[in-house]
Amino acid sequence: MGARAGIGRRAGSAALALATTALGIAGAGVATGLTDGPTLLSASTSTAPAGQGLLRVAHLSPSTGAVDMYAEGPGMPLTKVASAVSYRGLTDYLPAPAGVYTLQARPAGASPASPPALTASVAVGAGSAQTAAFVDVGPNGTPQAELLTDRTTAPAPGSALVRVVVAAAGVGAVDVTAQGGGALADDIFYGAASDYATVDARTWTMDVATTSGQTAQVTLPVASSSVNSVIVTRDPQGALAVTAVPDAPTAVPATPAASPAPSTPSPTPSPTTPTAPPRRTPSGSVPAGFGALAGGPQGPALAPEARPMPVVAAPASPRTPLRPTGLSVPAAGVAAGRLQDLDLDARGGLPAPAGPQDLGWFTGGAVPGQAGPAVVVGHVDSWQGPGVFARLRDLRPGEAIDVPRSDGSVAHFVVDSVERFDKDAFPTDRVYGATGGPSLRLVTCGGAFDRTTRSYEDNVVVFASPR
Repeated sequence: MGARAGIGRRAGSAALALATTALGIAGAGVATGLTDGPTLLSASTSTAPAGQGLLRVAHLSPSTGAVDMYAEGPGMPLTKVASAVSYRGLTDYLPAPAGVYTLQARPAGASPASPPALTASVAVGAGSAQTAAFVDVGPNGTPQAELLTDRTTAPAPGSALVRVVVAAAGVGAVDVTAQGGGALADDIFYGAASDYATVDARTWTMDVATTSGQTAQVTLPVASSSVNSVIVTRDPQGALAVTAVPDAPTAVPATPAASPAPSTPSPTPSPTTPTAPPRRTPSGSVPAGFGALAGGPQGPALAPEARPMPVVAAPASPRTPLRPTGLSVPAAGVAAGRLQDLDLDARGGLPAPAGPQDLGWFTGGAVPGQAGPAVVVGHVDSWQGPGVFARLRDLRPGEAIDVPRSDGSVAHFVVDSVERFDKDAFPTDRVYGATGGPSLRLVTCGGAFDRTTRSYEDNVVVFASPR
């Protein structure tokens, strides 16, 4: 495969209304300002057709004026996708065929032929959803693009997912606490985000505090099965401002077929203990290589690659399920501090992570260290160079793999074998089938490179067991 919450300091909190922006895309209208008023967080209706991903752009650079946003990529000539996007502005999702896209920002109203003020390349994976955020975190505080991976699977009914994105420069670290629910974000600085936290679907009061002494308080109705970002910015007067936006779930947990209503009401299940959906098995191979190292035409060379935005793990809470939070494979040079969540795409296959240095964990499998196969996927390369799993094929039996988990524990594994399979004969049962105890599979691309399809012909799979 080829291809980024403390509790105190709340004295003097002032009520703060939420504001949202709905920027049109691909010729639709654009709202350049924020509208005051309470915001209901609800699941996004944006979905991507098979073979496509979703991409949106966030203007989080207070040093940059209003810009027109352009995109260029597979089957898309240079196209203006949003006009006059100002700081704190967010575009709608743009459905885009999988591939590498170039984003360009020009001063609002400038000619499309004029040099862009900001440019970046973004790899869009099938079934993925990403937010490319322009933030002032480059050399000497210059703007650059950083990527956030947006959750593409809605949580179980009765619960919701919420993360915090900090776009307030000059205020120090930011804490966000949900009253009665614990910390959502702890010591997160400008240009970084929290991981998604699972909360009950209800109205929450959230306290926002910074190390510079600024505070605010917001009240949010959070809808069932919604996926949301709470973006902390500053208004024109420098005060904290909060924008709540829905992210883009493209699938929902499987539920049993409807049955006739009983004569007496059934008790409502507790939202703090949602029932896990049935596990599903991916079909087919895994698309784990962008293919640059095989030679042939290269991707765009002028635009710098958008880097993953730093993501801080959400503080553990009783409603946060156990999950892997990283992967260490010393013999392969892998030391990852986070894993993206991967679910089945529209065709029933397991997609690749969004970027060449990203790793993805199949949420329909086991948590590493628990009974059953845990599957982690990563790219072997991209047009820009080696991917995170470039050296996976060189592992040898007996070499160590460690997987830190959200409860602070570490699941320890040892390599049993490293095997290569033709993608047309992918061993689904061996990779995803039930096992007597904990097991781990690491998957990437390998073998010959097909220049016609720009895809590798094989998958490399590392089979590992507890040590």
